[in-house]
Amino acid sequence: GAMLQSPNYVASVKKGELVPQITLNKFSSDEEEWTWWEKLQIVYKAFTGDEMGNNNPALWRIGQENDGIYLAVTDAKVPTRFNISDLSTIGQEYPPSYPLTLNGCAHYMREPGTDNSINFNFKKGFTGPPWVEVLRYRPEHTYQTPEVIGKFKPSKFSYIHSFSVTENYVVFLFYPVIIDPKRYA
Repeated sequence: GAMLQSPNYVASVKKGELVPQITLNKFSSDEEEWTWWEKLQIVYKAFTGDEMGNNNPALWRIGQENDGIYLAVTDAKVPTRFNISDLSTIGQEYPPSYPLTLNGCAHYMREPGTDNSINFNFKKGFTGPPWVEVLRYRPEHTYQTPEVIGKFKPSKFSYIHSFSVTENYVVFLFYPVIIDPKRYA
């Protein structure tokens, strides 16, 4: 087997160790933790969309089965595109640069009765609170050109891991879980 060739994976293999990226957990010792400089590199990568490592938790197809865009997705905003025939990496699929996309969702859903894909992103402008955009990918869309079918500003910034789709609604459950990044620093 082989891993998909995301930028952080390729750089880590070349270096022979993990390069700075969001890891979501602390390392086993303080000596292994990212340095101040490495944390700045991760912040820079967050603005370029490459702060995450390997986008391998789930696979999804946008478009028609015979001519689709196949993606390895996670809750990061940048999935890795690959060739379904030979599993070779095509590259990263970046969202539009503005407004800033804060995250993605690994759990795309099919719109009932269609081949459309439904997903969501948290977005953020230069000012104001973040908002959620609900996205519809029709078979003719690219990753960068979904149809925005809904927007809303949550009263609290909550962790949303997945959602549901009915024939008429996209349903979000805002659990009373609020992530405080300062507690994990």
